[in-house]
Amino acid sequence: MQLDLFSMPKTKPQMNNLFFAIFPTREAALQLAKAGTWLDQRHQLRANPRPIDHLHISLLGFGQFIEVPSVYVETAKRAGEAVAADFLPFQVTLNQALIYNGNGALVLESDEPSAATLTTLCGQLGRELNAFSGANPKTRSSTPHLTLAYCHERLRHEPATPISWVVNEIELIISEEGKSIYHRIGKWQLG
Repeated sequence: MQLDLFSMPKTKPQMNNLFFAIFPTREAALQLAKAGTWLDQRHQLRANPRPIDHLHISLLGFGQFIEVPSVYVETAKRAGEAVAADFLPFQVTLNQALIYNGNGALVLESDEPSAATLTTLCGQLGRELNAFSGANPKTRSSTPHLTLAYCHERLRHEPATPISWVVNEIELIISEEGKSIYHRIGKWQLG
């Protein structure tokens, strides 16, 4: 039997995402994982939890790439260093739970003042990137959030037990989409 190369199914290329993020402390990550389990059980969501070491708040993303351009990485590193030097550590509190309709993400969000501080940090990163390269990165969402799990159920916006930690650093990440593999390629202390 002869194989027809033109009729073979095409494999989808591995996509990679480049983005800035903040990660919770180990203690906060454990509390977040417990909150995700509690919400899952309480609402019978049948959720697929995120790995505990992947819990993060996305700040600013560059989009998807088969191979992340090195010029983007170098520009992002310069911007991360510049912003971190001028941005003081701050406390973030996540206290609102919901499921996003589009992708079924079970998330925790912040209300004021954490949301305003996170939005300010995203804005400063965007301005620095633009100043260094004219790049126009896209934000990951209009509301900073932390994804706990993915599910196919619905959950209305509801208060959650507040989980807080002090943000002392920002990181630059390349994630291999669909594989739960994160490459931490830059880290900067705030202040």
